[in-house]
Amino acid sequence: PQGLRDTWRVVFSDGTSAECDDEHLWLVKTSCGWHRGDRPHVKTTRELRNDLTKKNGYSKWYIPVAAAAELECGEERPLDPYLLGLLLGDGSFRANLRFTSADEQIVEAVSETLPPDCHLKRDPSRPYDYLIRRRFRTNQYDPHPVASALKRLGLRGALSRDKHVPRAYLIAPSKVRHAVLQGLLDTDGTLDAKRGSNVTFLSASKQLATDVQWLVGSLGGGARLRPVKKAGKVYFLVSLRLPNEYP
Repeated sequence: PQGLRDTWRVVFSDGTSAECDDEHLWLVKTSCGWHRGDRPHVKTTRELRNDLTKKNGYSKWYIPVAAAAELECGEERPLDPYLLGLLLGDGSFRANLRFTSADEQIVEAVSETLPPDCHLKRDPSRPYDYLIRRRFRTNQYDPHPVASALKRLGLRGALSRDKHVPRAYLIAPSKVRHAVLQGLLDTDGTLDAKRGSNVTFLSASKQLATDVQWLVGSLGGGARLRPVKKAGKVYFLVSLRLPNEYP
């Protein structure tokens, strides 16, 4: 028995944290070694605590990011994962299912990934709104495929601030998680043209922003989440970076 031991909370640059004692071993690299491709070092928590920053105050040690994990929960996925990401970004899940976008390529992507008997119908009163309709309806009791799928996923009727990525699409193979993330970024993501690697995601839903942060981390990337004010309302901004194999 080792008795009571001090526990430390190690906080990473993306805001995530882990609790450990002084003897926990970490695989680390220096900032210079990171770019040179040097072999990593093994350090205890105590060693890192006593040598945490460089003279200029910047972090000295970096933890290599884990590679993308292959996950599976065995739950049903009734919607195409890319379509789900697009709908979570720019879809309305209330009485009339609709999708809003001025980007014709995105509208076409929604059309191509809808269930076979569904289609988009432009709303004549709103130039960028498209209603998600059925092509044929055999009887009044025949459920709308997308509405039925959203209900099973716990999203039907959700407001913007209540949106989230269902568990079936979080605990899922990497290609599914990447497709959901692509849909979310294609709708609510922004790429800084001056800084090509600076990608951000903005949402009224803290849970959806948290899910995006989790998706990025599960694919071997890094993401930071912070609240921001826009037009007097609080939104949640995720700044993210993905590995090269997940453009």
